[in-house]
Amino acid sequence: MGREMPRITRIIGCFGGLATLLYAFLAIEMLTTLRTQRMYVWVVLVAAGILLGVHVGGCVLAANRRAWQKLAIMLGTFWMTAVIGEAFAHIYATTQADLRTGPDIAMESWRMIPHPYLAYVPTPGWLSDDGKCRHNSVGIRGEEISEERPRGVRRILLLGGSTTYGEGVQDNTETWSKFLDSILDERHPDVPTQVVNMGVPGYYSTESLINLILRGINLDPEIAVFYHGCNDAHTRFLDPENYRSDGTGYRRVWNRDSKDTLASGSLGLRFSGILRFVAVRCGGYIYSSKLLGLESFTLQPERYSHLRFDEIRGQAFDRSKLIDLNRPVYFERNLRLFVAVCRSSGIEPVLATWAYASFFDDYMACKSYRQAVKEQNEIVRSIAAELSVPLIDLARAGFDQKPSFWVENRHMTATGNLAKAEATYKTLLDAGLLRRGRE
Repeated sequence: MGREMPRITRIIGCFGGLATLLYAFLAIEMLTTLRTQRMYVWVVLVAAGILLGVHVGGCVLAANRRAWQKLAIMLGTFWMTAVIGEAFAHIYATTQADLRTGPDIAMESWRMIPHPYLAYVPTPGWLSDDGKCRHNSVGIRGEEISEERPRGVRRILLLGGSTTYGEGVQDNTETWSKFLDSILDERHPDVPTQVVNMGVPGYYSTESLINLILRGINLDPEIAVFYHGCNDAHTRFLDPENYRSDGTGYRRVWNRDSKDTLASGSLGLRFSGILRFVAVRCGGYIYSSKLLGLESFTLQPERYSHLRFDEIRGQAFDRSKLIDLNRPVYFERNLRLFVAVCRSSGIEPVLATWAYASFFDDYMACKSYRQAVKEQNEIVRSIAAELSVPLIDLARAGFDQKPSFWVENRHMTATGNLAKAEATYKTLLDAGLLRRGRE
């Protein structure tokens, strides 16, 4: 029988073993959070490695008690190496835009910043890492404009969420607003035009309505286009008790101290620079400092408090039940208020149905989401007819049959944005809204 294991060796062994288990937990937790097909392979490999290590370690310990010393040294050395590696990884991550977490980045470098009456707004003067996407000094994606409209210039506002902002393209010159601006300048050179991109990623109709009142009207636009779809559907997939007129069951006040800045709250990505590096560089998680997990700062964490987690996330729960329970009454209210606010402010309102595709495996491929958006589009058509508002019926423009138009089922490529701009131009022209500019 071998000698009794020294106390220091036992301590190192216990510490190393616990640390190894913790590190394995963080790795598995991170990999499962990523939810991508490629990373599921890593989950299997990590789990298999842990099981193999336990098996081999058990065999060695059973054969020779002195192997405890070897195991303790091995685990201790591993953990010391991991600590040193993490230190270097965290230092390196602070220099790489795609590896940084929220606390590493100054507020002025964030794409969005808190606002006292809106959850957030685009950061004025923000510039992407590659220089292709920028916000002007007013906090709008696009070229610099003055808050006061120049005499004789026609201004058109495009209000909406990420599909208006242009999340599918990185270059400002490939957005819906820029293409429409170019079309108008080319075909109506006698009237200078500024198409203003008032889209904000994540906004739903209530927020765009407030955005128009607080920020848009001051720009003195002649025309305003309202374009919303899936973000309003998001607000309906709630516990019915959380489906409220003011949106407080969905939104919360910006929480600057939120730690969930990467991968929807993954502990592994948040605390481990090494795991973050592997995840991002292997393509398992496409991360950029432009977004910083905005949902973690501004969405209510207990949106589904009265529905079981497995019912919400699992296949057994029928999401259409929530759609049937939470009718789009607030969406309809917001459309009517948009028209009323525009007309009372001397602005021509224009409504648009929301276009989407079904080529990709994301939530817009789900029957329940398509049902929600279909209902909302019918409301848009109904209100446009009832209130005599020009309608851009993008949902019936055939875009869903053209794969080249889509980055995924919601956001468009530059080709898709150009087609959307052409459809918008045709509606404005047919409605007689381009005959002359406002003095």
